[in-house]
Amino acid sequence: MFAVLLVAGVISCSPDDFTVNGLPKQGPVVAGFNVPGLLFAGVPTDVSATVNGTETNPVSKVDFEVYKKGTSEIVKSGTITPTTTSGVVVVTWTASASGLSTLAAGDYMMRAIGSNANGKTVSQTYFSVPDYVVPQACQVVGQITVIMLTPQPLAVSEVVGAVGSFAGSGWGTDTNMIRIKEGVYCAALPLAGGDQFKFRLNASWGTQEKKDNCNDGDNRSAPGGVWPSISIQNVPKWGGYGC
Repeated sequence: MFAVLLVAGVISCSPDDFTVNGLPKQGPVVAGFNVPGLLFAGVPTDVSATVNGTETNPVSKVDFEVYKKGTSEIVKSGTITPTTTSGVVVVTWTASASGLSTLAAGDYMMRAIGSNANGKTVSQTYFSVPDYVVPQACQVVGQITVIMLTPQPLAVSEVVGAVGSFAGSGWGTDTNMIRIKEGVYCAALPLAGGDQFKFRLNASWGTQEKKDNCNDGDNRSAPGGVWPSISIQNVPKWGGYGC
């Protein structure tokens, strides 16, 4: 659900990393990543890399390295030895092993290095960690963590809710959202395929979400994915706040 930027990278080599012809030894190719563009503090998140191996150039191991963007300091690292060594090999760095949910706010670069006796190759991608922690109350097994962002400041006393066709709501009962910080709210919603929903204030259609032109917002469709899954929703304006 997030766009991911994949950039080929180069790492420094020692003399042992070169062939007798003076060419760099090449290990299995890291072909892509499954890393969200945003990783949230407090939310366990698995990440993975896809590595292409062959019988003559198998995947012996994959090293993951995380750097604060613009620095050479490794802040998280791990090594995965896959059980499958040839073909399209997906290597997962689990949340419990990586500890990515404990990263401080900021921008980061992740490298994945595919290695074997022939050498190594590296690719890299980027992600960010926002400056807030998603509370446990917004992380419920079997439900979708919905994070709602709104640029229009709301009074702290406003009760922000989600209402829709999902179980327990029926377009009449709101699930109240937690205010993480100004402009950022979250809730765990039992969204299933085909469900629709909207946001409103104080369980009133008079203060529902609005578009930039102050027309009522369209119904939102349940996002894809399974738990643990995070969906980012943006609300430009609200009824009762200049609309």
